[in-house]
Amino acid sequence: MIELRELKKQFGSNEVLRGVDLRVRRGRITGIVGPNGAGKTTLIKTLLGLCHASSGEIRIDGQRVGDDEQYRARIGYMPQIARFPENLTASELFTMLRDLRGEAGSLDGELLDRLGLADQLDKPLRVLSGGTRQKVNACMALLFDPDLLILDEPTAGLDPLSSAVLKDRILALRARDVTVIVQ
Repeated sequence: MIELRELKKQFGSNEVLRGVDLRVRRGRITGIVGPNGAGKTTLIKTLLGLCHASSGEIRIDGQRVGDDEQYRARIGYMPQIARFPENLTASELFTMLRDLRGEAGSLDGELLDRLGLADQLDKPLRVLSGGTRQKVNACMALLFDPDLLILDEPTAGLDPLSSAVLKDRILALRARDVTVIVQ
C-alpha cells in the first residue's frame, strides 16, 4: 500500500504540492490526473525518491520513504521519455541494468514477442523509432518483477496494437497484486 500524509513540496516560494493525502491499496491501478503544472510529475518524483518532500510523509508497505532507499528496488518506473545511452543496444542496456543492480532480472519473452521487440534487441538504441524505444522502456520497467509500477504516459508513441498489449500486461500485473500508478 502507498500512503501519503500532508505531503508538501516547495521550490523556493512556489508551493507545488499542498498537503496531499492519498492512499492506494495494493493491487490497484490508480491514475494521477490534472492539468499541466498541477504537480503530477513532482508527486511521482517524490514517490521515486528523486526529490524530497518539504514536509509530510510517504509510506510504501508501511516503510517510510527516505529512511532507507532499498524500497526503490521494488519499483518499476517507465518515464514518458527515457534517456538511453545511444551507443548501446537494447540487450546491452538490459545487461547493464542487471549488472548495476546485481540481480538477474528476467525479460518477459511473451511481452517481447507481442510487442514485436525480439528482433530489435541487437540494434543500437539510436536507430530505433520512438515507439520501439518506448517498448524497450516498458520492458525495462518490468525487468525486476516490481511490486509497484509507476508509468508516465506509457502509451505515448505506441501504435494501437502495442498500446493494447501494454494495457493487457498492466491488467495481468494487477491480477498478481502489483500496484500500478499511471500518470
